[in-house]
Amino acid sequence: MLAATSVRLDQTRGLKTRHLIFIVNGNGVRKKEYYEDAALTPNIHRMASEGFVFTEDHCDSVASHTAAFAELVQGLPDHLYLNCSSSHLVPAIMHERMPRILVLHETGHDVGHESYEKYLEAVRATDRKVGRIFDWVKND
Repeated sequence: MLAATSVRLDQTRGLKTRHLIFIVNGNGVRKKEYYEDAALTPNIHRMASEGFVFTEDHCDSVASHTAAFAELVQGLPDHLYLNCSSSHLVPAIMHERMPRILVLHETGHDVGHESYEKYLEAVRATDRKVGRIFDWVKND
C-alpha cells in the first residue's frame, strides 16, 4: 500500500496536508515486482521515495483479499472509495468533493492467475496511473 500526500508550508501554521490518497494494491500483487523493482515501476518508486509505504500489513486475513482489504480500511473516517480503474477522476473528485481521505483500490493484478506476462502489464499499467496521480498531487 502506498500513501500519497500533498503538503504545503504555511509559515504561520506549519505543515498542512492538502490531499491524502491511499493507493491499495491488493489481490495478489507482490512487492518484489511492484515496490522493489524501480525499472519496472519507476513512478511507484518515485512516489515511495517521497511518501509512506506499508511493506508489511500484518493482516490476519491475508488469504482472503476481500477480507484483507476490509480490515485495512476499517475505521477510516470520512473516506471516499474508488476502484483504481477510475484513477483519472482523482483531480476532479479531490477538488469537487474534497474527501478527507481518498482510497484507490487496484484489483487489476488478478490477471496474474492467468499469466505472468499479463500480471507484469497490469503492474506497469498501475505504475502509469500512480505516476499521473503523483504528478497531479505534486503540482496541485
